[in-house]
Amino acid sequence: MIIKEDARVKKTKEKLFGAFQALLAENQFEDITIQQICAKAEIRRATFYKHFTDKYDFLAAMTATIINGFDKRMSRSRLNSYPVEYHIEYEKRLVRFLVENEDIVDLVFKSNMMPTLVAIIVHEHNSVLITRLNHSIENGEKLVAPVSTVATLLAGGIGNVIITWFKEGKPTSEEELTAEIECLVRAMFVK
Repeated sequence: MIIKEDARVKKTKEKLFGAFQALLAENQFEDITIQQICAKAEIRRATFYKHFTDKYDFLAAMTATIINGFDKRMSRSRLNSYPVEYHIEYEKRLVRFLVENEDIVDLVFKSNMMPTLVAIIVHEHNSVLITRLNHSIENGEKLVAPVSTVATLLAGGIGNVIITWFKEGKPTSEEELTAEIECLVRAMFVK
């Protein structure tokens, strides 16, 4: 679900997210301070705290923005007419995004806080999936289990599949990985 924000707030968050990504390309998450993010973005700390409670809340919001960005690039007709296909396309875009940002993925893996960072990202993914799966049900799809169970399985399971794939040096192609994920997503819907 895409949430509309005031243009100034959106611009501020974009500057903060960009600054954070630039800092993350050179530093581990735990070494980056809010002061550094604000200085790089040329945003006052008070403005940062107006939108986020801390660095972890900031990471969750950035993750949600990235995930919601997938929606902007996907066809609305696919979301409304083909819910299963939408979920498959969404997961493919997630893998593509991570491959395109592999330097950041590597830094997350090297971070002493990797379990915490992954938990934040998976939690945000789970929240978004709950919304999307509920929308799929409204459009006539049926799931093999309750929405919360399917969302948790997809977010955590697919997250761990992707993490393992990266950690093992991507032993299969991106296409093979996404084909396997597609099978898992399809298995969550009643035929």
